[in-house]
Amino acid sequence: MDIQKFWNAVLRQDADASREYFHPGAWVNWHNTNEHFTVEEFIRVEN
Repeated sequence: MDIQKFWNAVLRQDADASREYFHPGAWVNWHNTNEHFTVEEFIRVEN
């Protein structure tokens, strides 16, 4: 994984490019806030 390309996609708010970095059934955990997101929820949060 190219972390630079991932963060560039996030910073550009490019949902399609961001989605490519996750398995469709993945979960994203934000441990500092105890939140648990699906990939689609995470993409909505990042935009």
